[in-house]
Amino acid sequence: MKLGDYGIQICLKSEAAFSSERLKFVNHHEATVERYYQIAIERDDNARSTYRNLKEKTKGTLLFDMIGRD
Repeated sequence: MKLGDYGIQICLKSEAAFSSERLKFVNHHEATVERYYQIAIERDDNARSTYRNLKEKTKGTLLFDMIGRD
């Protein structure tokens, strides 16, 4: 896993997804507050700003209204 863009998510649901042939532990590192807190704040600020700008452009239309939902 890595710090990626908002809206991109990966979900492992089946037991097969965790099998040793498909998923392998490679390495790790500690996610320290000193390293990631500011990054998280900046990402959150950017996501909120992007959403506000989109909401203004669509005059308040919900995203679900634009992409459809079942």
